[in-house]
Amino acid sequence: MDLFLQSIINSLIQGGFFALWAVGMVLVFGIMGVV
Repeated sequence: MDLFLQSIINSLIQGGFFALWAVGMVLVFGIMGVV
């Protein structure tokens, strides 16, 4: 059960980093598109 919880937490952290990266890319391309 411990390993299961650990894998869930790790996947959530990875998902959070990917979401931040995606938002950053959208912001960069949005600024480039506006300019």
